Amino acid sequence: MATIPSIAMIPSGYKANKVYSVLPTDGSGDLDFARTTKATRVNQNGLIEEVAIDVPRLDYMDGSCPSLLLEKSSTNLITQSELFSNSYWTKSGATVTSGFSAPSVDSPLGAFKLVEGSNNGTHILIKNVGSADGTTNTFSLYAKKGERTHFNMYNGTSSVESSTFNLNDGTVINNGTSTSKIELISNGWYKCSVTSINKEKQANVFINDGTTINYQGDGTSGVYIFGSQMEAQSSATSYIKTEGTAITRTADSASKSGISSLINSSEGVLYFEGRTDDSNSTEKNVNLSDGGTQNELKLYFYATSINVTFNINGVNQFYANKTITIGDNYKLAVKFKENDFALWINGIEEVVDSSGIVGVQNLFNKINLSGFFSNTKDLRVYKTILSDAELTTLTTL
Repeated sequence: MATIPSIAMIPSGYKANKVYSVLPTDGSGDLDFARTTKATRVNQNGLIEEVAIDVPRLDYMDGSCPSLLLEKSSTNLITQSELFSNSYWTKSGATVTSGFSAPSVDSPLGAFKLVEGSNNGTHILIKNVGSADGTTNTFSLYAKKGERTHFNMYNGTSSVESSTFNLNDGTVINNGTSTSKIELISNGWYKCSVTSINKEKQANVFINDGTTINYQGDGTSGVYIFGSQMEAQSSATSYIKTEGTAITRTADSASKSGISSLINSSEGVLYFEGRTDDSNSTEKNVNLSDGGTQNELKLYFYATSINVTFNINGVNQFYANKTITIGDNYKLAVKFKENDFALWINGIEEVVDSSGIVGVQNLFNKINLSGFFSNTKDLRVYKTILSDAELTTLTTL
């Protein structure tokens, strides 16, 4: 592309309280970052790794290229997330053995093997951490095949709501009204999660013989497990280790003020590549603004849609809304100029508006990702609009 962005944040470098932008090269577009607790990421070796307070997370969960991981605050309600041998966890028709290689920098031998008993029935690991309260909850666990290649997970007390995870091919089948997800981490380890609404916060893990959870066990076969988590969220967030008490990870924030020279409020393009896993009906937005809400361009995820609002003096000049699939990767671009607005998604101009005013040239002076809970692979600001050909190239997956 011939047009060069004024700001290009393609995750590559960071230090405490700072995310470096590739452009501009003088550092004036680097983002200020904050988080008041430690947190974890998946590093370039596919291992879960804890990072310090106020250190940004370049996360490799999606592959060889990192994303800037920004998450909302969340609490792991399971207070013994790794020590499955503890009496905190109930074992029925099953036992656990420790000391196995785990997908973790900080607990390299922290995995357990969940071993089926020799009984004819179920082989289960259970922990009840709270009653049903009308909220959405997500139970997640890291698992790797052993002699058994399948296992089941569910929240609540009814096994008909379980999801069956295939650790051979990384597929999952929902057996009830819950939703589930499986993601490969590294070395055969998968992050598995089940999300349920208004179910008892009971974490259930069943070994499955490939057909059923009720079968004659041999007393030695099983699956490997690591890192359990129960959250009052609509999806699983990054791993939060606990050792006897519930632990909260606070929200990430990233923004940069005083950059009116890098943002042309009278025309330009805001571009984003990445995804969000959060389908809650709360805005997750990146915006260009004057520091308030009266004058701003806001690109945001809301429930299961992508949305755009462009406000000048508190009056909306452009609005767009398109349904998306939460968890998928998208390339999005918002073009704005007087009487020339558009939203591009994955190479297609989806929404067009040929009326509306824009701001004066130096009105916008801030880019803000605080609350933009996402995996950001690429974020750019252009000071002039791009041609349709350029936008097609920029946003095509």
